[in-house]
Formats: sequence, C-alpha cells, structure tokens
Amino acid sequence: MRNADGGQIARRWRRGLAAWCVLLTLVVVDQTARADALRLLSTHIEAGQARIDLVQQARREISLATYTLKYDNYGVAMLSLLRDAARRGVRVRVVMDDYRSHLPDALVAHLADSGVEIRVYHPLTWTRLGGANRRLHDKLLVVDRREAIVGSRNVNDPHYGLSISNFVDRDVYVRGAAANTVQDCFDQLWASQEAAPIEPANYAAEPPDVSPGRNWLAAPAPPAGTIAASDRAAGVRWAAGVLDQGLAVLARGELWHLSTHNDWSAGLSDAGGARFLYDAGGVKQQPDPITTEMIRLIDGAQRSIWLESPYFVPPEAMEAALLRARRRGVAVRLLTNSLASTNVMFAHAGYTNDRPRLLAAGIEIYEYSGPEHFHNKSAVFDERVVIVTSHNFDSRSENLNTEVAIVASDPRLASALLRSIEALLRGADRLGADGVPQGATDPYPTANPARVRELDQLRWPAMLLRRHL
Repeated sequence: MRNADGGQIARRWRRGLAAWCVLLTLVVVDQTARADALRLLSTHIEAGQARIDLVQQARREISLATYTLKYDNYGVAMLSLLRDAARRGVRVRVVMDDYRSHLPDALVAHLADSGVEIRVYHPLTWTRLGGANRRLHDKLLVVDRREAIVGSRNVNDPHYGLSISNFVDRDVYVRGAAANTVQDCFDQLWASQEAAPIEPANYAAEPPDVSPGRNWLAAPAPPAGTIAASDRAAGVRWAAGVLDQGLAVLARGELWHLSTHNDWSAGLSDAGGARFLYDAGGVKQQPDPITTEMIRLIDGAQRSIWLESPYFVPPEAMEAALLRARRRGVAVRLLTNSLASTNVMFAHAGYTNDRPRLLAAGIEIYEYSGPEHFHNKSAVFDERVVIVTSHNFDSRSENLNTEVAIVASDPRLASALLRSIEALLRGADRLGADGVPQGATDPYPTANPARVRELDQLRWPAMLLRRHL
C-alpha cells in the first residue's frame, strides 16, 4: 500500500513538474516575442509623454545621457520627476555634455541632496583643452534595463514644441534585450574618465532659460541679490521650490499627463533582434560603428534607401557607398534642411557644396521648408531595415562626437517611419538637377537675403574644413 501510494505521489509530482515546465516555457516564449519591441516617437507630445511615463514607472534604475540639458520648461519637468524617482528609492544618474548644457548650481545641489547623481562630459577647463572639440552627442534614456528611448531629442524646450523656434525630431522606444545594451553603454560612460562630477559653488538663483512669453513650468528667479552666491541653504530652498512648482503645473495635464500607467510596448511584436550601436566608454571609436553599419546597409540595399539628416555632409566612404548604390539602380532619397530652416549655417554650407555632386549621381533631395528646424536622423533600407540615431551622417559624428543608434529589421517600424517622412514631404521642396526647387526660379525661395549672403561667405571655409563638419 505504501509503495502504491508512493508511485501515485511520484506520478503526480512529475505531472506537476511538467505543468510548471510548460508554464515556464510559455513565459519565456512571451518574453522572447517582446524581446525587442520598438515604437516610433515622432511628435512632440508622444515623445514627451513616453519619457514622463518611463521615469514615473521606474522601480530600480534610471539613466539619462544627453547632449543638451537646460534649465527651462521641459528640463524642469524632467528634473522634477527624476527627483521624485530618487526620493522613492530609484537610483537616478545623469550625464550631460558640458558645452551645451547648463543647470544652476543650486539646482544641482538640491538634486544631489535628493539622491540624483549628475556628471558632465568633458568639462571645459584649462586642463582638458584636448577634449574640447569632442562632445557627448548621445541622446538616451533607459529604465530598469528593460525600456529605453534613443534618438535625436535633447532635454530642452525646442525638442518638445515649447519654444518659439522648435525642432522636428525622431526617437524610438525600445523594450527588451536591446535596452539592456543601452544600459551597458551608460554604465561604461558613467565609469569612464570622460565624465566628471559637478562641484556647485554659486548658489544664487538664476532666471529660467526660456523663450520670451513661454515660461510654463520653470519658476522665475527671485530679484537679483536676494540669494547670495555663498548661501547654499537659501539656494537649495529656491531650487526645491522651482521643482515643486514645476511638478504642480505638470500635474494639471495641460500638455502631458502624470500617472498614466501607459504601456508603450502594448500591441508591438518582435522587431527581429534590434541592435544598439554606441561609442564605448564615452570615447569615440575608430572605425566609427554607426558609419560602418550605414555603409554595410547601403551596400546591401537592393531597391531603395531613404535618408534623414539635418546636416548632411557625409563622410567620404559613406558618400562612395551611396554612389555605388545609385550605379546598381537603387533609388536613394534624402530629406534635409533648407537654407530657411537650418539652425547650423556652417554645416549647411558644407552640404550646399556637396549638393551638385549628389544630384548629378541621381540622388533625390528634398529640403524641408520650415518653419521648424529639421532634426531627424534616420534611414530606411528596402522598406524593411531601420536605423534611428543621434548620428548626423557627417564627419563630425564619424570622428569626434560620441553617438548612439538603434538598428532593426522591422517592416512595421519601417512602414511607420516612411509614413512620417511622407507627411514631412508635404512641407518640403524637391530639388531639380540644377539645385533649384521644382517650380521655382530662385534656389532659395523661402530664405531671407541675409541668410543667402551668410551662406555665400561660409561656402569656401566649409570646403576647406569639410572633414570637420
């Protein structure tokens, strides 16, 4: 009787174990199916909301690396949420490029007191002049090693539609294995000698860096002299009030919403193994991994290539690959800034010098006419393979600045990106073979004369310094 009971128990135990194995297998399969879920973020609203949601939903870790982080409306919004995450026990770390970013010392001190760790990349000091021309151009946010946002948006007003003059931008949301690699990238940057802690020294209140009439979240500074530069306690109280007010205004839900519980991976399928490319340890890699990947994708294209770049002065090897693609019959199309919409005249002068050669090769060029600045950096190959990046497809990105990119074979994402490009083309001009927009007689029909004169003055220097643009 005891042996029969023992056999029955053993059989039940084996059936139970088998059931658990089946359940575990289903869980693993489900995780694999969503291992690299990708969603395009093309509008100011969805890009801002996705960042807010990820920060609010974080449980263990938030890492942010950016070229620009400003004390303005969206900067205050993000910093107020990062502070609250740190207060609830999440580890929060930020690396920002020193050249393009600025936070008042009092705000940095208050964030540090709240648990937010901040470092700057290549601080501009006399002892670091050698790195002054090498900047952190990464734009990434990663949460709990499982969700990330990668693309072209910085953390300041113009990238979220809050300024007078704004940017057209593109990011991609990532959930899964690729997000873990994004975290590896950040960890290497954080541990490197390229990023240094900030040492606050001047605790005086500062006015927010916002466009006139656009002060929404950022609190105005007290009257000059109210807070002495050496008064840390008063400066920190002021900074705490700034973030408190910012969070209160943000909670009104005028543009974005708090505590949405949005799942940005909902409804997404496997992207086919997305890959994250980056410059390890905050040091520019040679050969540049993103330029190398772009050349490989260009050489592998059979039918079509769509490129988006705000400052298209391609490295010589990338241009050669595009010309090879044209010779084998691949349709190559470029969307970039016009003279009226560009925000970097020197780079536009370099592009203008190259433009006749690109047009002669049969590359279709569309110039965005504005009024915003075109800032997208992405490509689609054969309506299937997508790259979304911080890389400008230029020599500066190839040789000097650190960059990041997501690459995936995902027809659904490619279709969404192509639809977004089509929408932008309604506000763009296609150039004829002579470089003049079709239907126009003036090569710069929407630019003011002062801009045309400035362009003419910059074209010769840009030709001499092309490899540095």
